[in-house]
This record gives sequence, C-alpha cells and structure tokens, in this order.
Amino acid sequence: MNRRSAIKVAIVVLSVVTLFEVWSRQRGNDPADPDSPVAITEEEPVSRSVDEPMLDLRALDTLDPTPGSERPPARHQWVGEGAVPTNQWWSPALLGPGSLPLWARPLVVSIDEDGAIGVGNGPANRLDADTWISPPGAVLRLLGDAALETQIVDAGAFHVTVELIDVDDVPQVRMDVVKGQPFVELDAAGRLSVAGGPARAIDDGVFVIDAGGQTWFVAGDEVELDGAAAFITGRALVGLVPDSDDADQQSYLDAVRGVLGARLLDTVEETAWNGSTGTQELRVRRTTDIAQPFLLLDHHRPLDDDPVVGEVFDRDRTRPVVIADAVRTTVVAPVLWGAVEASPVTDDWFGDDQLPSIRRAGSYFGGKDVLHAAMIGDLAAAHGRDAAAARAFDLAREFWQPLADGTEPRATLESTWGTVILSPAEFGSGTDLNDHHLQYGYWVAAAAYLAERDSAWAADHASLVDTLIADYAGTAVLGVRDARLASHRTWDPYEGHGWASGTAPFADGNNLESTSESALSWWAAARWFIVTDRPELAESFLVRHALEHESARVEMLPTGETAGRPWGGIAWGGKQDPNTFFSPSPASALGIKLLPLGPMSVSRYRDSADVDAATRRADWCVANDECLDLWPNLLASDHLLGGRPTERGEPSEIDEQSTPDALLSWWSALWADAIPAEDLRCTPGAIAIRGVDGRVVVHATNPTTVEATVSCTNAEGTEVWRRIVEPGARFSIEVQ
Repeated sequence: MNRRSAIKVAIVVLSVVTLFEVWSRQRGNDPADPDSPVAITEEEPVSRSVDEPMLDLRALDTLDPTPGSERPPARHQWVGEGAVPTNQWWSPALLGPGSLPLWARPLVVSIDEDGAIGVGNGPANRLDADTWISPPGAVLRLLGDAALETQIVDAGAFHVTVELIDVDDVPQVRMDVVKGQPFVELDAAGRLSVAGGPARAIDDGVFVIDAGGQTWFVAGDEVELDGAAAFITGRALVGLVPDSDDADQQSYLDAVRGVLGARLLDTVEETAWNGSTGTQELRVRRTTDIAQPFLLLDHHRPLDDDPVVGEVFDRDRTRPVVIADAVRTTVVAPVLWGAVEASPVTDDWFGDDQLPSIRRAGSYFGGKDVLHAAMIGDLAAAHGRDAAAARAFDLAREFWQPLADGTEPRATLESTWGTVILSPAEFGSGTDLNDHHLQYGYWVAAAAYLAERDSAWAADHASLVDTLIADYAGTAVLGVRDARLASHRTWDPYEGHGWASGTAPFADGNNLESTSESALSWWAAARWFIVTDRPELAESFLVRHALEHESARVEMLPTGETAGRPWGGIAWGGKQDPNTFFSPSPASALGIKLLPLGPMSVSRYRDSADVDAATRRADWCVANDECLDLWPNLLASDHLLGGRPTERGEPSEIDEQSTPDALLSWWSALWADAIPAEDLRCTPGAIAIRGVDGRVVVHATNPTTVEATVSCTNAEGTEVWRRIVEPGARFSIEVQ
C-alpha cells in the first residue's frame, strides 16, 4: 500500500465542500452568515468521524488525563464556548482577578480587581540601544459605582471580549478590544465616569480629553458632559485621536461613528498561497460592512490604497492609522522540504557519532532528539547512503514511539483548560501552558520525515500528529471544531508571530524569544500535511511560516541598521529585552533565533537584506568576544551567510547539541560562495541560489507520493523556469 492509500484508511481526503461548511450545514447554519449560531454545545458529540474529511482528532479519545503535578491552575476567567484559548496577546486576562495589561497595539488596556478599566498608550522609555519599555499605566480610567468581577466571554483571531459582572453575575459592562484598532468598544448597563482630564465637546456625542501627551476621544449615543467630566451609558467608543490635520481627523471620527453603529461579530484571518507568494488579510466583521480604522505595523498594507488619516504612538515609535476594509500582508519565503545533495561530502557525515547519543524523555528535549535523528536520516538519503539513512530513521522511530505508546514522554489531555500536554512537561508547558508550538513542532517535523519514508507509520500515527498540530495551532485554522481544544492558540495574526507564554501573568504582556522554533512549528505542520496528501491544509501554515520570518526582520533579526546589537532578545507585548530567559549571553539571544539548523532554516535568508543583516551580526561577533561563549556551531551557520565563515575545530561542550557537524557541513556546502537569488522566487519545495560567479542553481525536493510541479518567476512575476519533480525526488540544476 502506498502512503496515499494508507493515510486514506484513517482520513478522508478533502472534498469539494469544506469541513466547516459540512459541519455548519449539519446543524442548520449558514457558514457565510456571521450571525449563524455555529458553536458546539456540551451535549453535542466532539469526536470527528472518518466521514468528515481532512483532519483526524480521534487520538483525543485515547489520551489519559494530565498528571496533577503538571496541570495548570484550576481556575481561569474564560467562560466562552469550548476550550480556553491560550498563548494569546490577551492571555494576561486569564488568571485574574481583573486583568494585567493587555498590549492591544496601539492601546494598552487593564482591569483592576474591582472592575475599573484603564486605557493607556505612550512612547516607550528607551533604557539603552537594545532595551525599551512602554509605560503600562492607564491614561484614562473608566469607573462604575460598584465593584465588578471580570470574565472573558469570547475571542477571535485578534480580538477579546470581556464582561464585568456584579455580585449577582449580571453583566454591567461589556468591552470589546480588537488588536490594531485605536479604541475600545463598551456597552455599559449603568453609568461610567471617564477619569483622566477635563473633557470638551467637539461634536454631537463626541468629547475629547487631552491626557498623557495625546488627544483621546469618547464617542457614543448616550455620552454626556457634566462640567468638564465625561460619562458613558450604553454603547460608546473610547480611544486615541491620531495626530493629523483637521480633514483627516474628521475622516477618522466619521469612521468611529460608523463603528458605533456596527457591533463586533468576529475577527478573522484569511490566508492563501499562490505560486511563490502568500497573502494574509485581517478583517473585523461587524453587523454592517464598513471601512474601519487600523494601525499598520511594518509588514501591513491596507487594501486598495486606503488613505492614512494620521499617526499614533505605538510602543517605541509612531505608526500610521488608515481607514480600510481590511489589512493585507504579502509574504514570500524560500521553502525547502528536505536536504539536497551537496559537495564536497565525506563519510564523516553519516557516522553513528552524528546521531543523538541518548534519548531524552521530556516534551522539549525529547522532540529535539527525534528531529535530530530524522534530519540525519534525510541527509543520508539525499546522498544515497541508504544504510546510514535506515539507521537514523530507525532511531527516530524508536525515539518517537513512546509518545504513541503512552509511556514517556506521553501525550495527555488536560480538560480544565482544554489542551494536550506532553509529559514530562518541560519549561512550564504543563503548569503554565508555555511553548506548545515551540516544543511540539519538533515532534511534528520528525513525524513528517518518518511519514515520507514509511506509509504504514504515517497511517498509524496520523491522528496523534494531527492532534498535536490542532493543539498548538488552534482548530480554527484547520476548519474543525472540537470542544476539547481551543479554536485559537499561540498564533497572533496581527503581529505575524507566535507567543510563548500560555497564561502570560506579566505586566509586560506575552513574550517570544525563539522566532526560529516558532517558524519551525508552521513549517512542520505544512510539511506534514503535504506529505500526507492534504496540501489544502498546508497553505495557512506556509503563510504563518513566512510571516514569522517577515516580522522577525523588524526587531528580532532586523534587516535595518540598529543603534546597538544587531539582534533582539525577548520580544514582549510592552518591551524589548536584550537577554533570554536562560542566559544573558548575546550568543544565546542570537542562537535561540537560529535553531534548529536544517532545510527549514533556508527561509530565514530571503534576499540581500537578510544577508547584509547576517554580515552585521557576524561583524558584531568579531568585535565582541562574548558572542561565541555559547553555541558557536549554531552561530557559525548564520555567519556563513554573512560572508564570515567561522573556522571550526573539534566539537565543543558549548556547542548546540542538536546541531551535529554533519548538518553544519551540509549547510556550509549548500551556501559555499553563494547567496539567495533574490530576483527569482520559487514555489514551495524549491529555492534558487546564486554563486559568486553569477550562476543560479535551483534546489528542489518533493516529499509527496505524487508528481509536483515547481517553478520560479522573476521580479516582474514572469515564469522563467519550470520542472516536474517525481515523487520522493530531489535534485539541483543550473538554470542561469
């Protein structure tokens, strides 16, 4: 039986009607109608049958409960439908009481333990060239007459809805916070006072307050002034007035009035991958279709050239605000699915000493070991070393199997929050729900390599791998609903990257230090779905993978000139920390953004801007000895792209252990005297590299069971090269 047939035993291939449409119609709902009641109730079955295509979550039916010592807190403030969305920008609201600051870009919103709402925004305080901190304090405070408790009732792709309830559990205030919109939406049953400064009326139902060095507005049908004090009853918006001329401010306030008459339904992310390019569109769905204000981050573009109506402070700089129907991001990223033959090659690459020497049982290091073995197997297969490949893949299967057998590590189901926890859980992935995508991505990537080689293994493990992906990616992106897993987890579509902390009990918001492991998780999911013949599910993960690298180009691995060290440390919602959680070493801050090294790393180097950035990083390391006090082998991979190859001696105890010399040597051979051919963009599975002699070589891989067509286009979008790649084939060919 080939792999396609084997996978179909467990999973029905995509039909013409998507799973979401099937699921909705079975319940008498219209998926195109945003008012349609599409939520699963507790009485409805949560298991997916094999008659529903694309994804198999039946592994959830077999998982043991998470051990008590590895479970997260018993109490949370989520009362919405289904499992708790975690690892979100709004996760500081999960534990309560009230909410720690939510960094909603450009606003920061907090709720004290008595239910008073704070809304703030302000320029960051720059402590040095590598560190800035934004003030989390409130500029305006919205106060009621009685103490209220906080509960979270809804969330979407980039919004959260909070209710403040009285002692009888009756909602008194409902607040919608949409990331990227410079206001909060309120519905108040009683009267709220707005404290922060004297208010003045500028139009019917619109007041402004000058506070914190900026101009704020309060708009609503039932807002009122009592002297210089503003009060809210009913529906109102409170937010920033952009710095702009009178005409643009009027356009902005007109759009605000439109939002007042169009209540929030949902926020959605729409993605597509076409050829060599991915697109993401972010939309705020309301009861009426209207153009709305959006803050633009560096990678965002409005649709249809919508005009900029001013600027507002956002963390460490000012950013533009537009009135638009949606915000679009277009991304490109070279994607290679596996190793290709490189030269020169030596037998040393394929010795047993290149494999992990022991099996570590934890959720993180266990995954690193199994992917380490699988990538050595793939490297050996690419060079025709069948015996070495077989040994490496056998070891990878051996390392993966405890997860399937329920020994150690084992997959468990935590029912209070609704998540899969691998036990033993490392780095707080159980008790704090941290790092699920940063850890599980290693297991999924290894599974994709094993599935490519072994169809029976793929069929046996498909449900568990699907379940791991659904846990860390959220079920919404996969077109399914299951009350035992969250619809959204780890991914922030507005920021364009994942978040690490599950509950984020920090005043500075959520955080991320390993952009590369975050990108790995999306590459791994895309590769898994391609290998198991479900390419439709891979598209969104290709977009996420590319967006991780795109957003990293701003602060984490910046392509622009920097005043200080040319890479970041930990990105927080409200600050930039140059260090990492585990070490103050500059090498750790860079290395954590480079691992694991392998075919997935190619996407980090898209064009000459990325190469120049690697050069600046290498030059900084030459001038600062402490740069190589940790993981010199991993940093050498980056320095090579920057044109500064590092002399390597014998393996060192400070080397990164899952980066064996074989992978580094292959990487060095791949990029020897070459850089990305940025004028050629290739479809996923193929990359173009230009040598110093001007020759362009395309490297291509096809890990699927069917023929794949790969092609490359020039900067004008004209196709200049195309080739059919046989199933399982890989090759390198000179095209220019």
